[in-house]
Order: sequence, then C-alpha cells, then structure tokens
Amino acid sequence: MDVKKIIRELLVSNNYVSLPTIGSFVQRYEPARLKPDGKTFTAPKQVIIFDTSRTFNDEAIELYLCEKLGISANKAKELLNNFIESTKEELSNSQEVLFENVGSLKKDSEGTIVFSPVPDEELSASTFGLADIEATPTKNIPTIPKRTEVIAAQPAKKISKKKVVFGIVGFVAILAILCLVFIPELHFWNNTSKPSPMASNKAVLDTTKSIEPSIDSTQTDTAILDPMEKSIDSQTQKKQALFYEEPKPQDNKAYYVIAGSFISLDNAKNLQAILLQKGFKTEVIESDGKYRVSMAKFNSKERATDELIRLHQLNPKDSYWILGQ
Repeated sequence: MDVKKIIRELLVSNNYVSLPTIGSFVQRYEPARLKPDGKTFTAPKQVIIFDTSRTFNDEAIELYLCEKLGISANKAKELLNNFIESTKEELSNSQEVLFENVGSLKKDSEGTIVFSPVPDEELSASTFGLADIEATPTKNIPTIPKRTEVIAAQPAKKISKKKVVFGIVGFVAILAILCLVFIPELHFWNNTSKPSPMASNKAVLDTTKSIEPSIDSTQTDTAILDPMEKSIDSQTQKKQALFYEEPKPQDNKAYYVIAGSFISLDNAKNLQAILLQKGFKTEVIESDGKYRVSMAKFNSKERATDELIRLHQLNPKDSYWILGQ
C-alpha cells in the first residue's frame, strides 16, 4: 500500500501526520480575511504546512496500516521505516518528493527541507466549497433630522412653614402611638389587674415552709433526675436520628486527561518529554496493551472534565480524552 496515499487520506480527518525523524504534515484553519483592495474577503480554508521540528512518531500511519491491512504492529513499523529511509535518500540526492493532493518536499542549497503545497483547488483538505466574497458598498441614505421640542421649565413650588410644622407634629404623634401599641412595658392599662411578683413569690415561700419533706433528700434527687435523664437521652437520640446521614462511598479512582495513545513505549516517552517542557505534570500509563500519555491527574471525574474542557478551548483541534483507573 502506498504510504503517500495514506498520508493524503489521513490529512482529511487528522490535524497531524508525522514522518518520524523528518517532520510532520500539519493542517491548520485560516479564517476569512479582507484583501488589500478593501472590498473582497477570502473564503475560510484549510492549509497544510510541514513542521520540521515535529519529528516524533505519532503512529498515525502505523495504526492505519494495522487497521486497513490487518497486519501486526511490527510489520507496520517495518513498512513505515522503509518508506522513511527511501524518502531521506531522495531528499539527500536533491530530488523532489511528491505527495499527491498535498504538496512536495525538497532540500534547498542550505540543506533545509522546503515544503511546496499544491494549489487550493487540488488540496485534499481544502473542501469548504466557498469562493471569495466581494462586499458591495451601501448607498448613502439621507437622514431626516429629528424634531426636538423645548419644554419651558416651571418654577418650583414653595412649601409654607405651617405645613412643615403640622407634618412634624403628625409624625411624632404616629410614632408615639406605635410605641404604645408594640412595646408591652408601656401598656399601663394592664398593670392594675396583675398581682405583683413580690406578693406571689411570698405566698409560694409561705406554703413551702408549712410542708415538711417526708422522704430522704438523696432519694428525691434520684427520683427527679431519673426521668429528666431519660427524657434528655430520648431527645438526643431523636436529634441524632433526624440528622443521621449514610456514609458516602469514597471514589478512589484516578482520572487522567490523555493526550496520546501509543503502541511503542519510546513514542509515548517522546510525547511525555514535549509535555514536560510545556509545564504539564505528565506520566505514562500502561493500559490495554497500549501506553497512554497523560497531561494531568485528578481524584474526581468532575475536575478532570473541567480540565478537559479547558484544554479543548485552548486547542480545539487537538484530541484529548479521560481515562479512569
């Protein structure tokens, strides 16, 4: 199977396709822009560049070969290595390496790899179907001035001193009535019917003096305290039952935000080194026979989801997902 055709097909759905040790084809989105004439907008489109600094193997071609041809990972790696060696040899001989519907690679006089993309109409990834838009200027429509009405200011009315005095007196009277109604201590009309607290206390003392206790004091204390203690215990148990909560099971799983999944451990470590340089706390996790490279680790799925959304907002074209273990 021709690897060049595989690269063309992968660029339709992938943002990156790497040629290990050489570089990577990178697909980018260009929004609509205003041309220098100030009247025409270019249509949005996908463009492809070749990044010579991105030389690690993202295994896109190898995985494609495994799925389409049904071969093993080692066989796919061998086919890719043979293609890489032949491409390097052609570039070293100053030959132009052509990739159909993508572009061509060639070394310049200084030994730098130069990528020349094909025209937009031949590019496999530029399939928006939009043409340049020419903006037509609008005609100047005369505006009718709005009518403004001038309203004469009326002199402010003066308030007489008598009205001010009557207002203050009325406010004080209303305040006094509210105090008499809502403050119990000022209810003077109820004081005559109630007996004085001193007299009632004196009567109680007189009756208690005439009655002698017939039982032992210690027995009285226990007889009084026992029902009180029982009522307190029952009330405490009721409160505890009212506010009892079932213990929530602890989620001991760890949630990783995954940046890439590889068959080869070396490729996973290459991506891990790049993420470490960018400041991520990354690690390589072996799962299902593959090596996953994480960008962050969390103890709750909610926090991992928030970080996943944040990364997608920063890099909408990169593929991230969550692995729970």
